[in-house]
Amino acid sequence: LKPFWLEFQWQFQQSIGSCVLLGAASRSQRAMAIHRAPWRHGRRSVVGAAAATLIMVSLAVYMHKTAGQWHDFMALRCGVPAQPSTAARRSLSRRRSSAVVRYAGERAAFVAVVDVNATEGSEEAFARASLENARNSVSEPMCQRFDVLQSVEEPRRFALVEIYRNAKGPVDHKATPHYQAWREGVADIQTRAATQWDTIFPSLASGYVPTGLVLERSIPDYFDITHVFVDVAPGSEDAFIEATLANAKASLSEIENMRFDVLRSVEDPTKFLLIEVYRSAQGVVDHKETEHYLAWREAVAPMMASPRRALKYRNLFPNLPSGWQTK
Repeated sequence: LKPFWLEFQWQFQQSIGSCVLLGAASRSQRAMAIHRAPWRHGRRSVVGAAAATLIMVSLAVYMHKTAGQWHDFMALRCGVPAQPSTAARRSLSRRRSSAVVRYAGERAAFVAVVDVNATEGSEEAFARASLENARNSVSEPMCQRFDVLQSVEEPRRFALVEIYRNAKGPVDHKATPHYQAWREGVADIQTRAATQWDTIFPSLASGYVPTGLVLERSIPDYFDITHVFVDVAPGSEDAFIEATLANAKASLSEIENMRFDVLRSVEDPTKFLLIEVYRSAQGVVDHKETEHYLAWREAVAPMMASPRRALKYRNLFPNLPSGWQTK
């Protein structure tokens, strides 16, 4: 392995200049390798260059993909306020496993669902103002996503789903010029009320970041989005979470499924919100015929404190598949 290591060092130094390497060869060996380098031709040189490139690229990809998870872990355990770069946020791991177990009282995400009723005839004006606000909001350092939804059955009704990494995110958002402009612009054409939620699935805020950097286009794709509000009987919360996690994880494997989020109310731990996103209405029909859905429905039936309530929406923002897929 020594000749290969010397070749790697020389190729590395020729590529990026002198640097300190862990476990580097002695000074004389490095000098000899560099001195002999001009006479090295053919396969060894090519193999060395390829190996150096592969190692550096692999290291860069690994660091890029794990940046978000490390920040989540440090934020939960140590309260680290550091903010990842935009590039790092966009490349966060899409895995939805429960990699970090939270302590009691900790929140993995700060989710606000803002229910809006626009005044009659002002639907388009409200939508335009909200779209502009959303486009700017997703570039905020702590914002994971900002969805603008319009009710299918009541066009005057909207839902804004805002997800932030920590408590500072919503505070900073309300201090931005785009939020201030939105608030003033819609003040007279709507009434709104917000509810606060934490995430159960995905287990971390980074699990909500879209896979794509481009979130909209002039010709939109509309998807079938359902908000299911659930009230469970006190004492059955853990059993409901267990059954719902099994259903959510299995639902992600359905062809038409794009997202299946499970949220829990901050104000009332017996209240849950399921956000189900499918490419089409047929996807929802197929979902309700799956074994995992039927098993879930049967398992949670005795846990219900009241009938489940479902609201249907279409997406105004994002309006591309890559804006909704996080897997």
